Amino acid sequence: MGFEPTRAYSAQGVSNPPQWTVLCDSSRLLYYNIVSILDLLFPKYCVGCKKIGDYVCDACFAKIALPASVPCLVCNRPSFSGITHPGCKGRYAINGVIPSVSYKGVVKKLIYAFKYKPYVSDLAVFIASLMHELLIQNPVWISTVRTKPTLVPIPLSSQRLRNRGYNQSEILAKELGKLSRIDASSLLLRVKDTAFQSKLDRKERKKNVLGAFAMLDQDPIPKTVLLIDDILTTGVTLFEASSVCKKAGVQEVWAIPFAVEE
Repeated sequence: MGFEPTRAYSAQGVSNPPQWTVLCDSSRLLYYNIVSILDLLFPKYCVGCKKIGDYVCDACFAKIALPASVPCLVCNRPSFSGITHPGCKGRYAINGVIPSVSYKGVVKKLIYAFKYKPYVSDLAVFIASLMHELLIQNPVWISTVRTKPTLVPIPLSSQRLRNRGYNQSEILAKELGKLSRIDASSLLLRVKDTAFQSKLDRKERKKNVLGAFAMLDQDPIPKTVLLIDDILTTGVTLFEASSVCKKAGVQEVWAIPFAVEE
């Protein structure tokens, strides 16, 4: 149950602990009782198999896979550790991609559930925690974090934001920021409503997102930006957002999607 003040004082031989410790313990007990009742009335179900207990049970969690390959976002060919190929580098090209998991199986269901209000708060914590545990083992992430970056979520269009009520990438950026102790800021704006990307090919997607983003005036401009999104498919959205950041004066931009489609 965590730290209990009354028990701590008793362990030190104090027979009459301060009144605040009793109130604190009572409040904690009430909190855990409420949580237990809520879990009983509204149990959590695994998004993969519907087993009661948690949003991802142990069996389904074991099936979550790391990406077998990560693309260079410039040429879309596989790259070493997600870093943009030397021959693909340019003045406004993204530096690379640092994903966490592969977009398949239970991860697909997890991201689908993440887009709906009843689950968004709990799942944001779960996804951010999983991302953090995997990212801190990635050498590219470790070296990039040393540059004191800023986490920047990919913004939704105003229409989709009104319909959904929140931007899942923004919530994810805030949670990951807390765990990583990195500032998160919504520096990008979506200045153009775009068509849904799912039915477009790569060329059409590039045209669709061209000019879709703008960066807020910032002084000073962050030297390194980490673009947060839930999923990377073709990567054109992240590439366009990166280009806008670099044109505004950002020196390094990395894409940090939770999942990458292979």
